Amino acid sequence: MKFTMTSERRLSLAALALCLCAALPSLVGAQQTKMAVEGDKKLLSEAKINPDSAAAIAVAKVPGTQASSAKIEKEGSMLRYSVELLKPGSKGVDRVWIDANTGAVVKTKHYGGLTGQMRHSHQEHEAKEAAKKKP
Repeated sequence: MKFTMTSERRLSLAALALCLCAALPSLVGAQQTKMAVEGDKKLLSEAKINPDSAAAIAVAKVPGTQASSAKIEKEGSMLRYSVELLKPGSKGVDRVWIDANTGAVVKTKHYGGLTGQMRHSHQEHEAKEAAKKKP
């Protein structure tokens, strides 16, 4: 028997995953943080997914990482978040693109080598600066 997934079932599963990602920090007692977002702030009002949920989805896609920055952007007709992830002890960076309307993972990319080290260093510095600014 062949199993096929309808678009309604996929959408239901995506919505369930989104709810779980949004609830996960409170379930494990983690402190919910507001993800700073780069890009055109007007696009945030068009997005159905908030930046924190996009970050949670990205971290779930690449376990053992933490979100360091996010950017909202429009490519063609698709509104999406680009989330940078850092892994403790690693010198590379992962980037995950999330559809800002459905929460679906559009694409992932790992930056290693010299490019990854440069991106990691930059993201680590940005995260430290952002932590200093928080009350």
